Amino acid sequence: MAEARKTSSKKSSSARKTASRKRSTEQRGTPIPIKDRSKEQLKGVGKKASAERQRVALRDCFSSLQRVSDACHPLSVWGVLVLLFVGAAVGIFAFIGTLSVVDSPLLRKLVSQHDRSAITAPEWPQSKDSLSASVADMDEFWEVWKSIEDLYVPQPAQYSVEENDAQKAPNQTDLIHGAIDGLTRSTNDPYTNFFLPKDAEDFENQVIDGEIDGIGAYLTIYNDQLTVAKTVGGGPAAQAGLRSDDVILAIDGVESITYNLSEAAEMIRGPRGSQVLLTIYRPVTDDTFDVTITRAHIEIPTLETEVRDRTFIIHLSTFTRQTPEAFRKALLEYDRISGTGYVDRILLDLRGNMGGILSVAVYTAGLFVPSGVPVLYEYDGSDKLKAYRTKEPMFGKGKTPTMTVLVDSASASASEILAAALKYYGIADIVGIQTLGKGSVQALKNIGDKSLLKITVAHWLTPEKISIGGTGIIPDVDYFEDLQGALEEDPDLDIDEYLLNRALTHLQQK
Repeated sequence: MAEARKTSSKKSSSARKTASRKRSTEQRGTPIPIKDRSKEQLKGVGKKASAERQRVALRDCFSSLQRVSDACHPLSVWGVLVLLFVGAAVGIFAFIGTLSVVDSPLLRKLVSQHDRSAITAPEWPQSKDSLSASVADMDEFWEVWKSIEDLYVPQPAQYSVEENDAQKAPNQTDLIHGAIDGLTRSTNDPYTNFFLPKDAEDFENQVIDGEIDGIGAYLTIYNDQLTVAKTVGGGPAAQAGLRSDDVILAIDGVESITYNLSEAAEMIRGPRGSQVLLTIYRPVTDDTFDVTITRAHIEIPTLETEVRDRTFIIHLSTFTRQTPEAFRKALLEYDRISGTGYVDRILLDLRGNMGGILSVAVYTAGLFVPSGVPVLYEYDGSDKLKAYRTKEPMFGKGKTPTMTVLVDSASASASEILAAALKYYGIADIVGIQTLGKGSVQALKNIGDKSLLKITVAHWLTPEKISIGGTGIIPDVDYFEDLQGALEEDPDLDIDEYLLNRALTHLQQK
């Protein structure tokens, strides 16, 4: 009996399914075989099937919601519908917001047809005003960038009078380096500079190792003019007759005012054996002339000593890695010969010393001044000053020798710090000409693989917390007016010898 009921039930179910399929077929009409249908018919069938599936799915969804609602509360379905409506609205607004960002003018420029993968976007400012200003500025930046790429036409070689007049269109690397150079120039600080790999190598060789290929002259900016601060003895510049305070008007026919200090030095430097044409103005004689100088390998003597008139003279040209050991040996030599009575005073010649490594200047001052006292203070933009203090001085257990420091308008940076410290602690007085007044600290930061950024990160103050920047060190005895008078009488006067002899005379009279 049970077996008969099961069979009967199966037959009944099969009959219902067959009748259902038949009614469905009658409602839809006789189906057309797929191979006999046109593309339009297939498309229509697809759309109808899709719509039918959506209607069934929607009906099933609401049926499920209705069952949940009935099981919980008769009014719950409205709450569910409200939640669905709110979720859909949030999704729509988020989608519209995404489209507006993707279609923003700034993003269109950033993600343009040009490959700017080498450019990393800076961190955005935090304030809203700064952000809007930065977006506007970057908009202009990319507009200029693209205009140069699309519109700039360089001068062709075939229409140039000289081959050197021909130009080439800047590539992306040129544009990036030009933009970086513009960033450094915007600081209006002559000591913040960007060096490409070759220039970075030359700079490090000169400042740290004390050697370079060039003409053998220290340069500075004085009264907004490129000026020879000092020539290296026996170097090409000295042999060509260049002097301290000579103004360089042009480099290979290009006005020097076109360049900042680092660029001018780069143009004058070059491989040994090559030549550079300089147009010189000499203020003391009011003469202007051209001079061609052949470059050579220059080993900058960081320190030289000599003895004159019972005076031990230390000529300190720069502060490099070799300076501490060289200066220590010089003082040991002084100590040795002073015991014989041959010398009894020291003249520290800092003329033309444009500075160098700060820690070396602190070490040098520490050989003379008491231990633990500040040689200088550093202002880095914060409220607290950083003090650089000395260790045990070399003359701590004995009598400090009678001493004078000789400076001129090319004495700058670390040499000014050293002179100010020696004066403040009563170790030496200062004679000569007012110094340059470069009281700032530059840090070296590697950019990319081999480029270099030299950037001002702080400013120096003397032990009495007075800034050197701009004013410089005013000598206790100033020879400037005397030197001007002597030059009027003798335009060919050897300025270096004149100042040195005046300092020796002053020291002997102390």
